[in-house]
Amino acid sequence: MPASANDINVRRHVAGLLRLEESVDDFIDWFQSAYWQIDRHAIDDDYDLAMSVDNLLWELTGGYVDEDEFREELRKDAEEFGIAWQPVAQLVGEPRLAS
Repeated sequence: MPASANDINVRRHVAGLLRLEESVDDFIDWFQSAYWQIDRHAIDDDYDLAMSVDNLLWELTGGYVDEDEFREELRKDAEEFGIAWQPVAQLVGEPRLAS
């Protein structure tokens, strides 16, 4: 089923994949269904991110990188595009008990 215009949030899906909330297979399925909506409706940074993701997916599906390498490159893209994907506790540190 093609992705709706409301479901082209590339950043949300990249973050979900990096948080392990979405499998690589599910991400690929979503991306393939959302590709034309992204191409037509995404704003500049999201479009650039999507094209980078597209290149990484070609490397993955072509057997040039494995899933771990794919995720590592995607993490680099997430950092470059300012995507906060780490769980909140990881971003601010683990809670500490007062002494």
